[in-house]
Amino acid sequence: MRPCGLMVIVIAWAVLTSGAAHATTRPSSAPTCHARGVTLLANERVRVYRGRILQGARTYYYCDQRTRRTRTLGEYVYDSGGGIRRIALAGRYIAYDYLVCTHGGCSASTRLLDARTRRLRRFEAKPDPVTPQIGLNSAASLVVTPAGSVAWIRSRPTDGATRINDVFVAPHGEQARLLDSGPKVEADSLAFGGGILYWTNDAAPRSAAVR
Repeated sequence: MRPCGLMVIVIAWAVLTSGAAHATTRPSSAPTCHARGVTLLANERVRVYRGRILQGARTYYYCDQRTRRTRTLGEYVYDSGGGIRRIALAGRYIAYDYLVCTHGGCSASTRLLDARTRRLRRFEAKPDPVTPQIGLNSAASLVVTPAGSVAWIRSRPTDGATRINDVFVAPHGEQARLLDSGPKVEADSLAFGGGILYWTNDAAPRSAAVR
């Protein structure tokens, strides 16, 4: 083979191998759960994040870390004060408080979403029977467990200056039930750890087992 022919082959081989090496180091274009938004909560299964404020509302999203599929969780509307107000995450479960507000007041519900199956459960809050016209506040405390149980403390206005704080729990697959209630329940005292739910009433610790 002539030297010039050999040189052409060597140059062609170098160009091909250079292109192959470049292709193997090119960044992946596969979707990711961390491509946009501001992260609020995240674990190895789910990322919860918020988008920008558009037309007076902020939208919240969640992304399945395994499938990298993003879906809309809900929004908060600044004019009315309605929508998502508080979010908690454990395992594949997302719990959040949701208000629907009109000129007559707000109705509230605590919601539990399974990010894998997309099953949504709603636990409607009931206003004070004496003063139902006052409406409800958003939950002051909200926790969710990796097994899918959810608990919260909601402040219930009365006809006077006193507020009643109610402690609720909804074990996985069960209806919500009242654990404690009173004006001296500390609204932001709810916590979960080691299968035990904790809160404070009249400066004394209270607890209940929950999975």
